[in-house]
Amino acid sequence: MKKILAALLSAGIITVSLAGCNYQDALFNSNASSQAAQGDAQETTEPEAKAEDFDKNLAGLSKYFEKLGFIQKAEKADGDNADPYIKMDASLVGAEEGRKYSVGNVVIELYEYKTTGLSDTAKKIIGEVENSGSFSILELPEVKAYISNSKQFMMIYTDKSINDEKPDENADNYKKREAIVEKLAEF
Repeated sequence: MKKILAALLSAGIITVSLAGCNYQDALFNSNASSQAAQGDAQETTEPEAKAEDFDKNLAGLSKYFEKLGFIQKAEKADGDNADPYIKMDASLVGAEEGRKYSVGNVVIELYEYKTTGLSDTAKKIIGEVENSGSFSILELPEVKAYISNSKQFMMIYTDKSINDEKPDENADNYKKREAIVEKLAEF
């Protein structure tokens, strides 16, 4: 009986030892493949998005900004992605369509204008933004805005961490705003 008990105990110890070795091997292989995948990801960086690869409408601009990492799609409960924007009343600024995105401390409003046959409101807003970099509507304070070179798109970019009176041009948030303004201009 003692021999049977000793044999079972030995078999149990050997089984546990082998399982432990296999577990360590599995961990090693998993870590090695994970590190290799990370190395591959670093080596094969995705090329930057190009404005000409996107439709010249508000949805295309949104996809372009998403590809550049300025805005992100929200994940719905079912695992699908959805555009994380609020539809804006674009008629207040004379635009055809407007979207508002919130990304942390940053709020980005994008508006699309007709390329021909602009309303008087649209002409006024676009003209003010071109001349002074801001516009006013109703009795609200002036709003800082940016317009694309094509004058088809306008952006209101709000980052409360940027002091526009004395901006820190070396700060990451300032550099990000300048980068997105540049990408808007070329779209």
